[in-house]
Amino acid sequence: MTSWIKTVEANEVEEGQPYFLGKNVATDGVPPQWYLHATDIKGKAVMSQKPGIASRFLGGEKLREILAKHPELKAIPVPADADKRWTRRKRRYW
Repeated sequence: MTSWIKTVEANEVEEGQPYFLGKNVATDGVPPQWYLHATDIKGKAVMSQKPGIASRFLGGEKLREILAKHPELKAIPVPADADKRWTRRKRRYW
């Protein structure tokens, strides 16, 4: 999963570009393991390894403030082919 992840510093965030907010929880001797801010199927805010359900944030001053307030979070640009790579779960009504 981590081959497409390229982190961006808060001062390099571009206006209007979509970003994921992620956190690397890797420890010494363990490969990177990224968790992304997401909204689950019930509407709760969670950290998930699934980029298909990850929340997208538009770059701007508000995103820079979030990154400054929470240094453990990193901005990750959304790949151009993200919608082809990953699909969101759909709620099913029985």
